[in-house]
Amino acid sequence: MNSGVELHDSRVDEFTRSGSDLRVVFRPAYVHRSDGVPGSDAGWGYLQPVQFTFSGATCSETGECWGLISEGEVSAGAVNYSNLVLPLVASGAIAARLAFASGGVLEVSADGFTSEALGDPDPSFRERYEG
Repeated sequence: MNSGVELHDSRVDEFTRSGSDLRVVFRPAYVHRSDGVPGSDAGWGYLQPVQFTFSGATCSETGECWGLISEGEVSAGAVNYSNLVLPLVASGAIAARLAFASGGVLEVSADGFTSEALGDPDPSFRERYEG
């Protein structure tokens, strides 16, 4: 089954820097799963912890950069993931922008990116969506 993180409706619980790496943890992320294209084709929505790691990162923060995301995108080279980020390991020119319901904005430039699940989906939440 294919999956992708919907940035809108996901919640940033923490972000930390370690050297030149930036780690953004979503608790929870809203994850689309589908046999087709996540977010476009019919499937299921789950809540699951997910981590984005930006390597070789620089970032700027305006306002409170935690909590519910109102919109966001990640670009890897010429490919732009607007609001729905597929499982991804990428290197090269990476850019991300997360806008928070609080009004805060986190902008990141990096030379590498990975996204990974940090555990299983919450068994108490599952919703069907039609494409």
